[in-house]
Amino acid sequence: MREIQSGPGPLPEGGRAELNRGPVTAVIVGAGHRSLGYAQLALRQPELLRIVGVADPDQGRRERAARVFGVPDAQCFGTAEELARTPRFADAA
Repeated sequence: MREIQSGPGPLPEGGRAELNRGPVTAVIVGAGHRSLGYAQLALRQPELLRIVGVADPDQGRRERAARVFGVPDAQCFGTAEELARTPRFADAA
């Protein structure tokens, strides 16, 4: 069981919220070196992080990131604005 800092709102007794579910899901916004470096956690520890989307204007970078992380075409976007117009499908971006 992992503990995380609680988001907005009152904290439960003890000051921490417990997370009892699977990995955090995330969308890569900007598939450059830094983002891909941080996203490597999803490959090393998939129980903690799963990449479920990619947004990048460069088609090559977008396709490469999608291939590495197994992201379906339907969850790949050319811009962050396109991503923002879709219903939420990830915990973080």
